[in-house]
Amino acid sequence: MVISPQHVSLGPNVRLYVLFAVTVLGLTFEKIKSHLQGMHGLSISDGEIAVIIKQGHLKLLPEMKEIEKKIRAAPVAHYDETSWPMQGGGEGNFAWVKTSAIGPETIFRLGKSRGKGNAKKLLGRASLQVGVTDDYGGYNALFKNHALCWAHPLRKFRDLAKSGVLSKDHHDHCRSFYERFHLLERNIALTLTAPLSRSEREAAAMRFGREIDTLMLADPRDPQVLAKLKTTFLKNREKYLICLRIPDVPMTNNKAERSLRHLVIKRLLSFGSRSQKGAQAMETLLSVLLTLWWSKPKNYFGELARLINTA
Repeated sequence: MVISPQHVSLGPNVRLYVLFAVTVLGLTFEKIKSHLQGMHGLSISDGEIAVIIKQGHLKLLPEMKEIEKKIRAAPVAHYDETSWPMQGGGEGNFAWVKTSAIGPETIFRLGKSRGKGNAKKLLGRASLQVGVTDDYGGYNALFKNHALCWAHPLRKFRDLAKSGVLSKDHHDHCRSFYERFHLLERNIALTLTAPLSRSEREAAAMRFGREIDTLMLADPRDPQVLAKLKTTFLKNREKYLICLRIPDVPMTNNKAERSLRHLVIKRLLSFGSRSQKGAQAMETLLSVLLTLWWSKPKNYFGELARLINTA
């Protein structure tokens, strides 16, 4: 008996896999199609994948808003940005991330410019929440309490200390400076491991502030690059001391950088988004599915199915 061809609807597990593959795994449409065909003998088109992404975006928008609420309620949030190409043109070729310092909740924004306005939109309404960032100027005057990442200047001073273009005298001087700066950074990190009262925090901030003032003094042996780095660090002195003055503020912005790692890998594989609508759909899926993956990896697909089915 010959069975006539029938229209077949993709099952819910296939749809869940596609959403998982395009976000958590960072796979391209071609790799998703190859995997489904090779492992399961299932053919799927670019159009079907696009429809799954669009439907997932619409169903998961409410959950994305809940994630945003949780991040706004956190005492500290991390911010970062990276390039994100828009193949068909759009508002810009950058992506932004905002993530809670105390939980897995993370929000992505894709296809935006690097302008300060997008950082402000990501922040939302003004609050006392501490913002942890790198020293990109777009974050200036954005937060009432703004903490800067110690890892960035540490890397800059370290790279200068290892530079192969400096004279021997300049190289030795920069290496000595880096060792002193690294010791300062380690001592602050060690101080933060102890439970501190408000008065102890303020005393520590004042003590380390004086050490910073001494360390960053201009020195005739400073090469121009070191002199500029010192001036910039000293200008932002108070932002580097926020981690001492306010409890539970991390010294680094590593959490935001780790959140962006998935996006960077996906960008290398997929070359960004084809359109602004595609970028908007992807930012919803990335925000919800990665937050879910980081919070409930053991029952991931069960939780994802629940979110999709209750939308």
